[in-house]
Amino acid sequence: MPLSWNEIKHRAVDKCYRPAEFPSDRARVEYLFQLYEQLTAPLAPSATAKPKRIRKAKTKREGARIIESPEGAPE
Repeated sequence: MPLSWNEIKHRAVDKCYRPAEFPSDRARVEYLFQLYEQLTAPLAPSATAKPKRIRKAKTKREGARIIESPEGAPE
């Protein structure tokens, strides 16, 4: 029986990461998540790092109108 497209993709992924096939889909996903965690661990913020200060965004006054005061009125 010919292989399905999914089976072909799974075998290609298997060969990219290790020579032996994974015994199940669950084993494949667990292995790939472990690799992902190893790759992203250096990107996680450390507990001793000083938190960055967040600046407030400057707001634009869009559509603001200048209203002239009547003569003699205090500004």
